Amino acid sequence: MSTVTVSKKYADILAPLGDVQQAVDEALCHYAVERIGQRIAELRRQTRPWEEKYDCTYEVFYARVTGDEEYVASLRQSHPTWERDFQQWEFYVEEMREWIALDVKLRARLTTHTPSYRPGPANWPR
Repeated sequence: MSTVTVSKKYADILAPLGDVQQAVDEALCHYAVERIGQRIAELRRQTRPWEEKYDCTYEVFYARVTGDEEYVASLRQSHPTWERDFQQWEFYVEEMREWIALDVKLRARLTTHTPSYRPGPANWPR
């Protein structure tokens, strides 16, 4: 476990509101959720060009290139760099999945520890 020092001026503000440690933990969790949402949004922006180029989501593209030889043959003609795109796209999608899983975990923690907090994928771009 790491230790974080809270300056006295913030500790004095938080003390009347209850347990300072709990308040700091919740604040850090909220901050992490916010930053994770920003990272997910950035990854979403980075994958959007491939979705537009291939006119589908990564999951649909993956299903097509792993199960439809005719589709792969047409890709070789229309998009000679499809394999490189596929690898890069997969990298970003896998990273996004990891961040989303962490986001869900942190939101569950906030819900458990902060009853008034309403979790949801508000930061997840569509």
